[in-house]
Amino acid sequence: THLSICAFTGAYETVAFYLPECPTHCTACSFDAAIAKTTCTTCEAGHVVDSGLCVECADNCATCSAKGKCDTCQAGFIVKSDKCLECPAGCEECTLDTAGTTAECVTNKCKQHYVQVGTTCKPCPVGCAFCTYDTGSSTTKCVLGQCKAGYVMKSDGSCLECPVGCAVCTLSTDGNTATCVSGKCKQHYVQDAQGNCKRCPDHCDSCILDGETPRCAVDGCKPQYAVDSTGASCSVGPCVPNCDTCATTGKCNSGGCASGYTFNTHTMLCDGSTLADMVFPILAHKGCW
Repeated sequence: THLSICAFTGAYETVAFYLPECPTHCTACSFDAAIAKTTCTTCEAGHVVDSGLCVECADNCATCSAKGKCDTCQAGFIVKSDKCLECPAGCEECTLDTAGTTAECVTNKCKQHYVQVGTTCKPCPVGCAFCTYDTGSSTTKCVLGQCKAGYVMKSDGSCLECPVGCAVCTLSTDGNTATCVSGKCKQHYVQDAQGNCKRCPDHCDSCILDGETPRCAVDGCKPQYAVDSTGASCSVGPCVPNCDTCATTGKCNSGGCASGYTFNTHTMLCDGSTLADMVFPILAHKGCW
């Protein structure tokens, strides 16, 4: 935040007067001309005015009324003796017990992939989205059909992770191996005849198989990259600055310049910039906002 008065006329800035920046973390400050010093009057969230400066509240504190005195805490913490006490593991909202010493989870306030047991939260098994607590065995068990995305449930109720690069899978006939569903490889992967998902080459968004080898599809390269002469990878790039598409590293395609820039047929570069590119940094540097 600056103490300044700015006026904008055309492409130029007129500064009526300019004073030093407010101290760090201040949202507003005053200036004492007699001693040439700025003093904070209000602070950013998580800070409080102390001796004219904005100092940070205690750890994990959202708001404080004085240095070292927390009024409210960040999510997952509770105020205890002007400090912030962390909630139990897996709990997003808690309160203090009757003695005021221990944090207890509020009912139905366990985080996702946890289940509440009394005033604590127990983690679900690996790969499980929703689970219950079995008091007999004192363990958590996954709810039928409630594995996370990228997992499949086995007959014993556990969740088996899908193969690498696979978004949706099923169990093979042996019941212990995951097989990727046809056409369900993740982005940047391609599926082979055996159902395996193979990763596309670097800088490639979509690819095809050349035998058993993934190669980038036509127009499959990420922005700022292009297919090389072999057509196998997107190794050409990055393009020159302000260019979206190129056929040669350090050059730009005709019509490939970003919005606001013009293709130079002689240099194959992108020339020029928009008025905003030139004016806004100047105004920002002068503290007009």
